[in-house]
Order: sequence, then structure tokens, then C-alpha cells
Amino acid sequence: MILVLTRNVNKEQYIKTLLETLGYDVFCSVQLLDALLSNKKEMDLFDYFPVVVISETIFESEFEQAKSLLCEKGHIIVRKTNSVTGLQESKVDGVCEIPLAIGLEELRDTLDEMKAKESYEKKSVRESMVSLSMLEKKIVKQLYTAFPDKVSRDQLIQQLWGDDDTTKSRLSSLSNCVHSINQKMRAIQPSNEEKAVKTLWRKGYFLDDEVYSSIEEERLIIL
Repeated sequence: MILVLTRNVNKEQYIKTLLETLGYDVFCSVQLLDALLSNKKEMDLFDYFPVVVISETIFESEFEQAKSLLCEKGHIIVRKTNSVTGLQESKVDGVCEIPLAIGLEELRDTLDEMKAKESYEKKSVRESMVSLSMLEKKIVKQLYTAFPDKVSRDQLIQQLWGDDDTTKSRLSSLSNCVHSINQKMRAIQPSNEEKAVKTLWRKGYFLDDEVYSSIEEERLIIL
């Protein structure tokens, strides 16, 4: 389903006809625009419309507000405008602008491209998530907090088990956890040839620069 937000429903007959020809259910609304701009409870209705077309009849200030709210909810946003003669996409805000007189084939290709892009981005987000065990999470947290410094094995054992009893069993568990972390990280970041957790022989561990940056910038989410 596609929602067209407008100040004049009668102005949307052309785009509505094109979208219906392409097989979409189309709903044009002034009321939902007002609900969006005022953050009313009707906002839940927007979940039924993955694609939202914003009309040229809407004021620029209203467009900016609507765009911000819709982007937060993950909608595909298409803006009708008379300022372009061909297709263009704003790479800054992710809004695709289309000319008022867009043709059927151009509109179809634009929507297909935007849906494919959204699917790829969602896949990329899923691939930036890694599930770690409780001990593995604690290790990564300690190394992240200490970055760029190393953390000794004794320090990690103290944090993981609550005392400084460095037994062979604990050293073995620590080593196994680090190995597991590296395997899981490699699975979601195959392009990074470096180990996520690096070892300084008999001195301790430290976090790879790229992994640290990914966590810091929230490109890597630990579950």
C-alpha cells in the first residue's frame, strides 16, 4: 500500500492512476498529514504504508517535519516536485524526488530501485549484529572500555570470575572465549582480515581498531 500525503486530494489523480496501474493500493489523505505533523495517535496507521509519497502541495517546512518523522519509522519516502525534470535522489536525506509529469515506466523503475535499496540496507543492518555469550560480552566490554590499551589476562579473569585466581581452567576458558569471539566477528565482517580480539603473548588482549570503531559508531551491535 502507498500513502500520498497532500493538501489537495484532487491534485493527486495523476500519480494515483499511475500507482494503481502498477498494482498498488493508493490512499490520498490530508487528515493523515495533519495527524503526522501533530504527532497524534493516528500515527499507528502509517505502519500500513511502507511507501509514502509527499505531494508538491505541502509547504517546505511541513515537508521537513514529515520527512524527519517518517525517516525515524523507516518509510520509503518519495517527493513530488516541479523543480526537477528527471529522476534524482537526495543522498543526504534518502528522499527520492520525482517530477510531476513522471511516466509510468520511470515511476515503476524508481519504486523498484528504492525497495531493493531498502531490502539491502535492512540486510546490512542484520549482518552487523553479533550474538555473544555472557562471558564473551564481558570480555568485549572490558577491551572496549580499555581501548586502545591492552587488558592483561589477570585483569580479565578478575572481571569475569570476581577474583584473581588464575587457574589453568580459567585461562583455558578465556582463550576459548576469545577464539569464539573472533570466529563470530569474522562471520559478519569477512572483509576485515584482522582478528577482532588480538593477543599480546603472555601480556593480554586488545580490541582491533575497526571493531572498536564499529561498536563506537553503532555499526556493530552486540546481542
